[in-house]
Amino acid sequence: KGEVKAISIPTVAAWTDTAVNGGVVQSNKAFFKQLRVTTATVPNSSIVTDAMVFGLNSHGTTYNKVDWDKDLLFAFTLARDTSNAAAVSFIQLKQATVLGELAELGIELRIANLALYGNAYGTSLGTEVNLNTTLTNQRSALLGIFLNASGVEWFFNNVSVGTQLTTAGKFHTGMGATQADLIISHDNGGTATQCDLFVGDIWIIQEV
Repeated sequence: KGEVKAISIPTVAAWTDTAVNGGVVQSNKAFFKQLRVTTATVPNSSIVTDAMVFGLNSHGTTYNKVDWDKDLLFAFTLARDTSNAAAVSFIQLKQATVLGELAELGIELRIANLALYGNAYGTSLGTEVNLNTTLTNQRSALLGIFLNASGVEWFFNNVSVGTQLTTAGKFHTGMGATQADLIISHDNGGTATQCDLFVGDIWIIQEV
């Protein structure tokens, strides 16, 4: 759809971490840089790491806002290490920096242990989409969240696995009113299991 800009998101610095009960973020020097988001061996250990957006609008407004009217692909490589039935993770682009479900404009992938779900927030939270897809422990997968005027679509290894075409999902409301951030969060729930989430090769491709 015309010209696009591709933004590679670095994982080696400039992320802000908020830990509870010993959660940790590390930057691993693998084939490509990746974030290792890990919990401790105590219950309700969590970590949130966020990076403020830059360059997702082209219209002379504040640099840290998203132009939600523009088609956008949010892509990343993902892996889990150590299955934990109570673990919940989120990978989000949203106008907030807190742990948990969307409560403001944004798009997300939710990982319930190894199972994948998608959602979006417009005027309200959409109905969560079961992507009927499960990660294989210790194996990487390419994920994509595509936003356009029709709604939101999720991809797993380049195959479409779900769409949200409800009113709440179609939240194109022009320029965002507040700062937006990339959010990666991981929580081990009520267990004392230490478990890892790996995220790397992060790209945002947006319509100009």
